[in-house]
Amino acid sequence: MQKYVVYYNPLSANGKGKEEAQKIEEFLKDSEFTYEDATQAGDEAELLKKLPEDVIPVFTGGDGTVNFVVNAIKKSGTKRPVWFFPAGSGNDFCRDIGREKNPAPFEINEYVDHLPSVTVQGKTMYFVDNVGAGIDGYCCEESDRLKSIGKHQSYQMIAVKGLLGKWNPVDAKVTVDGVTREYKKIYMAPVMFGRYYGGGIKIAPSQDRKNPDHKVTNVVAWAKNRLQGVFLFLSILMGNAEKLTKNIEFHEGYDVKVEFSPAVAVQIDGETFTNVTEYEVHADRS
Repeated sequence: MQKYVVYYNPLSANGKGKEEAQKIEEFLKDSEFTYEDATQAGDEAELLKKLPEDVIPVFTGGDGTVNFVVNAIKKSGTKRPVWFFPAGSGNDFCRDIGREKNPAPFEINEYVDHLPSVTVQGKTMYFVDNVGAGIDGYCCEESDRLKSIGKHQSYQMIAVKGLLGKWNPVDAKVTVDGVTREYKKIYMAPVMFGRYYGGGIKIAPSQDRKNPDHKVTNVVAWAKNRLQGVFLFLSILMGNAEKLTKNIEFHEGYDVKVEFSPAVAVQIDGETFTNVTEYEVHADRS
């Protein structure tokens, strides 16, 4: 009988992380399961190193959990199979790799190679989907605040409220492979390794995580006023990002630095960093 230890985030799936994790038993019959709270598991690399060889680790959750897993694999250098079981509310990673409608657990090791890294506030980590600032960073920050008081709102609802007055656009200086551009009143400035963010928003339709150069795509969207900003966001939400040539730019490259004035919230695969003045992304050149 195969043994699995299932690590879950109790806050994922809108607070039903463990309940969602237990659904794995519907897919892996005649197996033995142990459930562990991933937020209490300690150092991610040691987590993988200490497990017996006959036990398969399975991490369940959303995009933040995927980020945790790939960084654990990278940091530990493990060659053992590591599985992922989608149970989050966003799952942009699964959407990008074509598993949006396939909830079965799967081995994630093949997606760890050639990931880009990001450095923010002195911390460097790998990411699987995107690093975002602007309205998306605000949405993650506000979502965290709401969860802390037992409330939940969708990314789209938080974004609309932000666009209508709770959030203010900022200025940014963006450098991609040595070329610097300056922008006023940016609404979005993500660096994308996948195509989606924010729970299904296809912000970078041409980005391909399997591109042989392993490049990333920097997206910058700006607007002169709030009304134009709302229409910009709604157009992107409907999948028209590449058509908005007057208010959005795409720059593919290896090295990206984004500097903000004033400081903003930045999200990395959904994990929020506040009061950020800059971040740097480096693609894998190997």
